[in-house]
Amino acid sequence: MKFPFFLLALAALSQAQTLPGNFETSLLCDSSSVWVTNYQDQLSRITGAGAAITTATPGLHLSNANADYPLWRGVYLNGHGYFPLANLNSSGKGFLSAFWKASADSSGKTVRRLSKIDLPMPSTWAVDADSAWGASDSSKVLWQLKGNDSLEAWGLSATGHLRRLAACGGTCTLPSLTDSFLTVRGIGRDSAANLWIATTKGLWRGLSGAALAPVDTSHAFRGVWPGQHAALVQSDSAILWSDAVTSPLLDLRGDTSVLSGAKVGAVAWLGDTAWVLLQKSGVGLSGIVRVKAGSILSGSGKTPSLFDTEDGLPFSESANLADIARETKTGRLWVASRGEGLAVDSNDRWTLVSHKAALQSNLKEVRIVPTRLESGSSLIAYNLANAGNVDIEVFNGAMEKVRTIVRGAPRNAGGANRSEVATEDRWDGCTDGKRLASIGLYYVRVKSGSQTAWGKVFQLKGGASCD
Repeated sequence: MKFPFFLLALAALSQAQTLPGNFETSLLCDSSSVWVTNYQDQLSRITGAGAAITTATPGLHLSNANADYPLWRGVYLNGHGYFPLANLNSSGKGFLSAFWKASADSSGKTVRRLSKIDLPMPSTWAVDADSAWGASDSSKVLWQLKGNDSLEAWGLSATGHLRRLAACGGTCTLPSLTDSFLTVRGIGRDSAANLWIATTKGLWRGLSGAALAPVDTSHAFRGVWPGQHAALVQSDSAILWSDAVTSPLLDLRGDTSVLSGAKVGAVAWLGDTAWVLLQKSGVGLSGIVRVKAGSILSGSGKTPSLFDTEDGLPFSESANLADIARETKTGRLWVASRGEGLAVDSNDRWTLVSHKAALQSNLKEVRIVPTRLESGSSLIAYNLANAGNVDIEVFNGAMEKVRTIVRGAPRNAGGANRSEVATEDRWDGCTDGKRLASIGLYYVRVKSGSQTAWGKVFQLKGGASCD
């Protein structure tokens, strides 16, 4: 996959199409297409490596009219894409409220609407013949979504037995979840139909109709991503590899400096090779390495950026990658970024399918000055072609809102890409709770009417209190 990077980037830009919105958040592949969700509540289905794009905006905020990203990481089951719909609580955390069942044109219908809003959102999935098992990050609830759209809640006991907690109709009333159920942080399924479940008290594997066997109970695990012949596993202290036949977990070999401080965000398997999207917890930057037979095949070794430029990923090294997925029939690999678009690898060449485009309407692209917030505050600069009201909010890397700067504030049309009220349109690094936000990468969203634009800022100030 060697190709001159700068030539590839130029070629990719000349072919680029624009998806609605410019913040891709999660990917779902079927046999020959990819589904993309973004933070503007839109769902797009892309076929032919970008030859055709169909988009729908379900617009479902359910009981919370202020929900900002109701569509989340989905699962492909019996010819349909199922996408969890979220409600948000006051702190911006999402809870499961329904599923959107998508059709081939990205339209669809709501199924399994739930009245409670304190149930965990599934973020990883394992699919068998007629159902999908979903797990959220750090919950004692596992979801089983069946092909007839029915939904059940399950728990994993400390002995490895899956216990049904509730059948979910319009409500999902769960029993008291005691310590007898394990806290699950990830799930997957291998080619032998074994479920792999990562918990805070060990890693488990087995068929869903029988007791699961412990693979390793000496560590707390963050996630597991099985392939046909092996599994990638992350514990609280290391990224590990397991042969699917033998149980021992082994540390990855090779240039492990790229793994320092990194969390596995997603994994796509191409045969016996795992393409691993890594996210740096301290600063929010990310990149990709390839792993085969327990060894790292590629990685720039740079920190905090992990891009393998020899593979020609058409993103800047400051990009924040959101997801990676593979089409099962074509083998095409897709990578989504937050703010720089979507790239597809077809015939060993990367093509940019969508790209960050300046908005051609009232609200223009946001600039943050300075982009490195080390003292004082950063100006949030933008341009309105016509006078209107604006909302300005700050989100962390998980897209949880940490600060509302202004809401419904009137602003005049401006020039020179600068806000009219510079004293108000600033972020000092503090949260709504008057605590200094942790050091890292943050996203600033400016909304005016139906238009949205984004900017990025590194919060590097130390300390805790904003008093």
